[in-house]
Amino acid sequence: MENKERKIKLYLSVVFPLGLGALIWAFYRFPVDKINAGLIALSIVTVFFSSYLRIQLPRTKIHLTVSDALIILSLLIYGGEVAVLPLLQELPGNAFGIFQSIIGREQRQCRTPPPSS
Repeated sequence: MENKERKIKLYLSVVFPLGLGALIWAFYRFPVDKINAGLIALSIVTVFFSSYLRIQLPRTKIHLTVSDALIILSLLIYGGEVAVLPLLQELPGNAFGIFQSIIGREQRQCRTPPPSS
């Protein structure tokens, strides 16, 4: 178990600075002239609604959400700087939704049957 925790810490120590660099890059190079109603609507749908629409791939623990597709769409339409920001806004909500589904599944498994008379 110690080896797995070390790999997780190593992974996070590599990914976190890359994510922080992407965030700084997105804010620094954000194209203000590309802000329009379509971008605002796409961001709202991506952040608030699409993380709950997910499908689990068969025989895996991987969930694909509609927000993944919408972030790729924003990458294609508006560019990388714009796609990073809805992604970072959507991540906490998506993680919270998956966390709730895990907690709900564990609660269903831990229920004890009512005592029989």
